[in-house]
Amino acid sequence: MDLAVWLVTFLATILLNLDLGLAVSVAFSLVAVIFRTQWPRYSILGQVSGTDIYRDVTQYQQALEIPGVKIFRSSCTLYFANAELYANAVKKQCGIDVDKLIEMKKKEAKKKKQLQEKAEREAKKGLKEQKNAEDANEKAHELEYIYPHSPGVREPEQAVINEVVEETAFNAAGSDQCPFHSLILDLSTVSFVDTVSIKILKNIFRDFQEIDVAVYLVGCHENVLEQLERGNFFSKTITKHQLYSSLHDAVAYISRIHSKKPVTEERHSWATKL
Repeated sequence: MDLAVWLVTFLATILLNLDLGLAVSVAFSLVAVIFRTQWPRYSILGQVSGTDIYRDVTQYQQALEIPGVKIFRSSCTLYFANAELYANAVKKQCGIDVDKLIEMKKKEAKKKKQLQEKAEREAKKGLKEQKNAEDANEKAHELEYIYPHSPGVREPEQAVINEVVEETAFNAAGSDQCPFHSLILDLSTVSFVDTVSIKILKNIFRDFQEIDVAVYLVGCHENVLEQLERGNFFSKTITKHQLYSSLHDAVAYISRIHSKKPVTEERHSWATKL
């Protein structure tokens, strides 16, 4: 890249003049920087066993992914020119079709709702039939008193039907779960954020939360946190309790809550500082 900038500067200076050559050189350098930020290196990080070191799992054999946790890192900053590419890379590197999972989850929720409504209708119908059956049984008892061999009326088994419908409804929502429960975005390489990148980060949180995946931010510089606050990034669904100063702190916290051990206030979230 440096050679290309030098050649462009040299040719522009020879063919044009010194001032125009330098102007062309500066413009080409800016274009080159923008071009390089469009294709950064995206990677999934794993932990070197027994350490707090996290490296690209495709580059280091001793770096192993943590079960149930995906750690995503980009090699360059995040801004309007590459924000959409960043969001697509997160989904691709995680190895799942997030949009498809969201669509399937909505369909299952809709199906569950329909089955529950059907169960409620069956329950109301059953109560009505049961009441009619009780009235019929009273008459049957009267007839049996007069005619001892008269058969009684059988009560409807709506309770059994309702149990089957409700069990089907709850089982319908248990398929096609996401293979991991937590996503960590390493923003240690991000030096600033703009409105587009803040919007993209919000969308990432929203999409993964819809498939029951918790998202955490790690390594944010103080100026980046200030820009996130000014951009109204934090809300009821995205809180500062999802911020951590290092990858190891975030991983330790996630491991504790998913191993069902009591979590103390010792976790190194930046929420207490901010």
